[in-house]
Amino acid sequence: MSQELDDGSRSADGFFGATKWRDVALITSWAVWNDRNTEFHDGVRRFPQHTVEFIRSYVMEFQRCQEAVTIVSKPVTNVRWEAPLRGVIKIKFDGSFQAAAKTGSFGTVGRDCNGQIMGSVAGRFEYVADAFATEAKAAIKAIDGLGILGLETS
Repeated sequence: MSQELDDGSRSADGFFGATKWRDVALITSWAVWNDRNTEFHDGVRRFPQHTVEFIRSYVMEFQRCQEAVTIVSKPVTNVRWEAPLRGVIKIKFDGSFQAAAKTGSFGTVGRDCNGQIMGSVAGRFEYVADAFATEAKAAIKAIDGLGILGLETS
């Protein structure tokens, strides 16, 4: 039994669970192609029952992955910068991480109650372990930036 979905596609209920026919067809085509290549290049022939079982288990795994990564959309809200109180400087910072090179960079800016930039700092980090370490180092640079501005932390 199958049913039509909101996007106009049909789902395959039963043997494959609630998976779209398009997904079943693509996975089946790939499995048959792979079996033929294996037989042609390696001389190994797979029994049709094994191919069907592979397809079923792959579709079920695909379904579990789809459920795990399903994103629930949240309403979009406009987030605007809010000025700090008079006499306070708001410090914002961010870091970025390049996993392949194990490097990072950072930027920090301080603004007063009128939005006037009181100071900013940016730079690179060499030999950073991960994104978390980059953000932590960026936070330290932001705190150090307060000293550059002649401010004290409380």
